[in-house]
Amino acid sequence: MLRVWLLDASEDLSSKIPSVLIWAIKEDGSRTVLRANYYPSIYLVGEDEEKKVKDLTRIFADKVLDAELKNVKIRGKEVKAIKVRLNSTEVESLGEEISKELKLKVYNYDIRYTTKFWIENRIEPSTWYEFVEEGTDGTTRVDISTAKKLDKNKPKLKVVSFEVIYFSEKGTPRADRDPIVAIALCSNEGYKNIIVGKENEILSTFCDEIMRIDPDVIVGFKNNQTHWSYLLKRAKINSVKLKVGRNQSEPHQSVFGHFSIQGRINIDLFDLVKETPEVKLESLEEYAEFLNIKVNYNTIDEFEISERWKSKPEEVKNFCLGRAVTILEIYNSLEDYIFELSKITSLPADQVLATSAGFRVESYLMKKAEEVGELVPERKEIVHESYQGAIVKAPISGLHENVAVVDFKSMYPSLMIKHNISFDTIVKDGEQAPGLNFGFSKERGFLPMALVDLIEERDKIRKIMREVKEGSTEYKVLDSRQKAIKIITNAVYGYTGWAGARWYAREVAEATTAWGRITITSAIDKAEKLGLSVIYSDTDSLFVSYKKDKVEEFLEWIKNELSLEAKIDKIFLRIIFTEAKKKYAGLTEDGKVEFVGLEAVRGDWSTIAKEVQSKVIERILKTGSKDEGLKVLNEYIDLLRKASVDVKKLVIWKQITRPIEEYEATAPHVVVARYLIKSGWKVDPGDKVGYVVVKGSGRIYTRVKPYFEAKLEEIDWQYYIENQVIAACERILEAVGIDVKKVGKYKQSKLFT
Repeated sequence: MLRVWLLDASEDLSSKIPSVLIWAIKEDGSRTVLRANYYPSIYLVGEDEEKKVKDLTRIFADKVLDAELKNVKIRGKEVKAIKVRLNSTEVESLGEEISKELKLKVYNYDIRYTTKFWIENRIEPSTWYEFVEEGTDGTTRVDISTAKKLDKNKPKLKVVSFEVIYFSEKGTPRADRDPIVAIALCSNEGYKNIIVGKENEILSTFCDEIMRIDPDVIVGFKNNQTHWSYLLKRAKINSVKLKVGRNQSEPHQSVFGHFSIQGRINIDLFDLVKETPEVKLESLEEYAEFLNIKVNYNTIDEFEISERWKSKPEEVKNFCLGRAVTILEIYNSLEDYIFELSKITSLPADQVLATSAGFRVESYLMKKAEEVGELVPERKEIVHESYQGAIVKAPISGLHENVAVVDFKSMYPSLMIKHNISFDTIVKDGEQAPGLNFGFSKERGFLPMALVDLIEERDKIRKIMREVKEGSTEYKVLDSRQKAIKIITNAVYGYTGWAGARWYAREVAEATTAWGRITITSAIDKAEKLGLSVIYSDTDSLFVSYKKDKVEEFLEWIKNELSLEAKIDKIFLRIIFTEAKKKYAGLTEDGKVEFVGLEAVRGDWSTIAKEVQSKVIERILKTGSKDEGLKVLNEYIDLLRKASVDVKKLVIWKQITRPIEEYEATAPHVVVARYLIKSGWKVDPGDKVGYVVVKGSGRIYTRVKPYFEAKLEEIDWQYYIENQVIAACERILEAVGIDVKKVGKYKQSKLFT
């Protein structure tokens, strides 16, 4: 018997029969690659199945291993299908060919070979398994039908982080023109190195070091978006083969747009940044700050690199190595979560980060479909149909004290289970969804079944966590797993309304939000009858005045009358609501100030505006005095009048959302983007452009500059006082009863003198 932890799998291109290479780690810590035969399956549905089994084996004798009739389900309906095992890895093209020849509908065919390997064999990546060995031909062969899952902790992985510095005399570095001048490497075994010299030597040394360290994981920041393609181009120019795979292969772009490295997991932390809404500028340093990881280097902006490299190369080297260290620290804090998400979805760790929430849910559902005999629909182009969403009660603006946030536990998943909402249970009769002309049958549907499994697994894990020492390795792994399960669970509802979903069902999403609205509305009514002021509600939570006995009675009512679970998520000692939905800030019992939707956590305001707003809010929340907040605002205005603020704090960042030539309006960030492009900088959709407003006359877009070209004496300080600092605080101060403009003019305060 062979016991191994599975890292990744790839098609065995050297084999004459369909086979996979399984990259794995043995119990003794040694790395290995296993070989296994795997004949992928497709399903055919139509008429005259028995006759067509014979036709199939006759016409496609060399491409079909075997075929048999099976009872399966299509959207919950039982049908007979021909299960065909292919003697080929070309699943999609062969499936289409067979379907066309036999005039049968084909299922489970438009799924890549290695994805089918994990799902059909019910094997999860990032997991320990025991296999029966079949022999060796230079590589150990295993019988995948003997796979037995083992309950063991993840082995210690060898990890290397890297960062690259490109030298461009003008504008954004271009791979066809601008060389690599430094690559930093950092491993979780204490190795640190900054590689410099001639470019061909840098690239060769980088490959040599990767092969010598032999990491299981290579992690970077924007390596999928920039680094791997740039490195490959420069390697080709320098006649160097970028040998970083375990079989000395080069990286290649794969499914979901990420780069695949044979035998290793390629992690791009930028994939995690993109799905973290709190991180607005999407920089490594901002993400580190979000995770409370200290950055121990001075940042250097892209436009400064070339000049710094010529004048102070040691600063650039320290910056490069510092980023590699930070990348590794961030990865270390997220490693367990990444691999638990991989395990749950049956997507290798590099794929699970590169893909969207919809594809993660779909992969999990395909795994469950295999277990219950539900066939996977083909992916189609679907026109999205809108439906009414969640209910959000407008807040009572102002400063409130002692407010409890009552949070429904997994409300949408719970409603889907309670009302049996699924694509395979939709009926015209039965229990009608609120305000809709359809309902759902009583026989357990596929989606509720999948959700029950997830929720029960999460509950089991959280029960074990209560018996485990908090902070221990076991606790951290369990916590990462329950968080990963929660993310998949809560995304199932949204998946059904996603136009890219194989199991797209607008009715499911529509009915779920309909019952959600009824649930929240009835909860608001009950809370008010109990004497609790409902200050705000949003989707699956209520903000109510905290009266301990009444809140406990309210939670009990939710459990007994709504058959749902709810809990007090947190208690705010003080909280400020503006008149707008999803915009508030509160002081929690542990003294932490939380911001939601305000300028302090939005990327399209300057740092100085966000800073003053957060300080004003913090002072009001901690003192309970609105005048104290006004005092903070005046202090910042004094600093601006004296020009005592770093230019970098004045930068306003805006995202370019489409190709620059499609913009007709002369918005400030578009003007700056056009200027940057003319100056040699690359600006693509999705990029953020930073600018400052300078003195002059005319509209704002005529008075903007790239922040790195502006001097302190050029800054329009009055613009920042009125349109950034005061504007950012006005909504907050007015919510607590101060008319900023009126106070400034009437009392001759320092606001407008």
